[in-house]
Amino acid sequence: MLYLFIIFIIIIITIFISFGLLLPSNSINTITSEDKFIEIRSSKIRYKFIQRSSDVNLIFLHSFGGSLEMWDSLSSYFKNENILAFDLIGFGKSDKPDIDYSLDTQVEYLNALLDSLKIKQCILIGSSMGASIAIWAVSKYPDRFRKVVAFAPSGFPGSMNHDWPGNLFYKPGVLNKIGGYLTSSHLFTFIFPNSLGRQTFNITNCYDDSFVYAMTNVTQPVLLLWSRSDERTLFNYSEEYLKLIKNSSLYELPSEAKHNGPGFQPDKISKILTIFIYQK
Repeated sequence: MLYLFIIFIIIIITIFISFGLLLPSNSINTITSEDKFIEIRSSKIRYKFIQRSSDVNLIFLHSFGGSLEMWDSLSSYFKNENILAFDLIGFGKSDKPDIDYSLDTQVEYLNALLDSLKIKQCILIGSSMGASIAIWAVSKYPDRFRKVVAFAPSGFPGSMNHDWPGNLFYKPGVLNKIGGYLTSSHLFTFIFPNSLGRQTFNITNCYDDSFVYAMTNVTQPVLLLWSRSDERTLFNYSEEYLKLIKNSSLYELPSEAKHNGPGFQPDKISKILTIFIYQK
């Protein structure tokens, strides 16, 4: 009997460790003297803020597992606007507190950051998860956000494409809740300190009908940028966004862009965005 119990414990531990190893991890980042941090709700947020004499504030929201650096190339083409890029709470070099990393939480930290930097109205530019956060934000706080640029947003239910077993866990449901419970435990965070498992389950748990409803509340102009060859967030779901967001339009990216719209031909993309940003 003791032998069977030991075997059972070994199996459970093996499954637990295998589960942790399969989940995405945050890059091991070294904080340098060039990094700037601001305290938001008792957590440190890394950011880069280029302030100019402009009424136009562009806020860049990175994709899942990303950081503010992903926008360096594209944002460099905007010479006159105020530019803010930051590591979302739970990602990059920002703190990873013991909280729920839902869309609501991300937007709360976004608003608090804007308040701290005294940014009133702005335009959100996001990619994948960042684009979903942007759409969620503008649906909740329409007076603060003037426009949205969304590179292949991931929030519409069923739109994300994952290999097994991600296709089972990375969507709302029982398995997602189990994953969220396991990755929020102290044992898991001790064994896997760089894991983005909790962030994964918290975010994807929001990709349900509440996100669909949020889209119907968006009245500000939204520009979607999407490639037909995107294998992460499927292009055919762009039709749902165009249908549900009243004032939306689509710019189709070349097939070579895949899921990396912000990093593909930034010189050309910046011109498309500039037209949209200043369009009355």
